[in-house]
Amino acid sequence: MNSLGPVIWLLAVILSLSVIGGGECSDYRLSRNVLPTFYDLTISLRGDAENPEEIFDGEVKITLHALQANVQQITLHKDNIDILSNAQLYNDAGLIVEDIVNTSMTYKQETQQLTLHLEQPLVAMQSYVLLFKYTGIVRTDMTGLFSASYIEEQTGKTKWMALTQMQRLNARLVFPCFDEPALKAKFQVHIGRPNGLNAISNTKLLETTDDGHNRFVDHFDVTPLMSTYLLAFMISDYKARGNLSDFAVVSRPDYYNKTQFSYQVGQQVMSAFGKLFHQPYPDLGNQALLYASSPRFPHNGMENWGLILYKDAVLVQDPGYTDGWEDQEYCIRILAHETSHMWFGNSVTFKWWSYFWLNEAFARYYEYFMAHQVNVHTIIYWC
Repeated sequence: MNSLGPVIWLLAVILSLSVIGGGECSDYRLSRNVLPTFYDLTISLRGDAENPEEIFDGEVKITLHALQANVQQITLHKDNIDILSNAQLYNDAGLIVEDIVNTSMTYKQETQQLTLHLEQPLVAMQSYVLLFKYTGIVRTDMTGLFSASYIEEQTGKTKWMALTQMQRLNARLVFPCFDEPALKAKFQVHIGRPNGLNAISNTKLLETTDDGHNRFVDHFDVTPLMSTYLLAFMISDYKARGNLSDFAVVSRPDYYNKTQFSYQVGQQVMSAFGKLFHQPYPDLGNQALLYASSPRFPHNGMENWGLILYKDAVLVQDPGYTDGWEDQEYCIRILAHETSHMWFGNSVTFKWWSYFWLNEAFARYYEYFMAHQVNVHTIIYWC
């Protein structure tokens, strides 16, 4: 029997290869024949500040172009969102080119790819705008757009909030998009919310408009060119320490007096990185950098460009409980790590997820390098 062993294994390998070769292999990568350049995204929460609903409304206008002639389909990502009506394709003059009905759309659940089959091919290098109206789910699993809550100390009331986690493949849970790191574009975000809450996003707030029925829409500045996984926003009753158009730490009101340390660290870290790389943060293309805390978050921090989201424990220093040296060292390292991504990972980005390790390697190195540069004694003195 021992002599037959190698023969049996060889036959098994040959059989396996023939099965693999004969089967269909799904293509998870998008083609490069159509590229996005700009997303105009509106997300509107339903319900009010006390009773949020699990469904949100979305509208996205994607500016795109074909790189070659005779492109007659557009393929992008979506996951767990429902297209409400036909998609519309407009030319650069704002005139409708095609009303794309549901029967002209095909969806592959395995790859989460939505393909729009066009009646006429796209003109190469001409800009088009693709419009989707849809609904999505405010999730509970800390992916895409998800909910969180906390108990207000003075009243004992439950306070609700919504925030995002797009990395790695979760932007497609929030809006139809070309959800790959190399397919960078600029974004402009508009957040519809009930009175009593406020919104923050990757860039500074431009204006707030009254939408009627005790609802408002916050309009944010255009982002730098960036990957979909870096888009972020938060809707809450939080309070900011600092200037929301420049640098601020955003936390629940109960924690305002416990964020002085992280605020001082953030200022030092951002300035030190700018000097080290001879490129101040605003020169990267974004004026605002916000640190925001959450009672629920899947990581210590997430390096969304201009809106870094953290667990509460990173930003909040509770006197006598979580303000010891180990807690402060932890805070400094994580802030340095996530802030370094503005230069390594955000401004310069890996082409595909197989190179994600390089993104984190630079950040891990600089989390210790920069933590050593921060003048902790000065920070403690001022706190």
